[in-house]
Amino acid sequence: MIVNGVKAISDGLEIRSMNTLVDLTFQMTELMNLNQSSTDFVVSGGGASFQFDADPQSDLVSSLGIESATTGSLGGGAGTLASLRADNGANLIDGDTDLAERIISEAIESVTLSRARIGAFQRYTIDSSVRGLLVSMENTIAAESQIRNADVAKETAALAQAQIIQQAAMYALGVANTQSATVLALLR
Repeated sequence: MIVNGVKAISDGLEIRSMNTLVDLTFQMTELMNLNQSSTDFVVSGGGASFQFDADPQSDLVSSLGIESATTGSLGGGAGTLASLRADNGANLIDGDTDLAERIISEAIESVTLSRARIGAFQRYTIDSSVRGLLVSMENTIAAESQIRNADVAKETAALAQAQIIQQAAMYALGVANTQSATVLALLR
């Protein structure tokens, strides 16, 4: 199956098309391709999925759906921004300015709602995930530091032990030399 010129992966009626710009997954119906020819369709909604784990099989994925923000879709019941062109009835030069104002107001409201959803997603999902990852990183660094400190303490203890054994050996040799010198002095 080809989607926008790119080979797509299909599993039954579920289709996945991936490229550098988009990773799209959608479900076809059995009626979409009854005659085995190409089928044109329009994606009317969209969104984004964010993976919060390095493991691609992880279920730590959050999705954010946002409406299209093109001039052909921004607006509302009164019309879209595309209808403000010079050749349409809502144009700003000689068209219905009240209609143009309603279209622009609805477009502003739509963009504002999308921005609010994105902002909330950033604040409550992305930022909290970042904070959690920072805490995990701090804990990992602290654990590594403790491991390194434990290794240093172990090596310091081993060095002190070796020095004590060396000093004890030197003392024992000194005592042995002193005793033999005393015995020789007595024998003379």
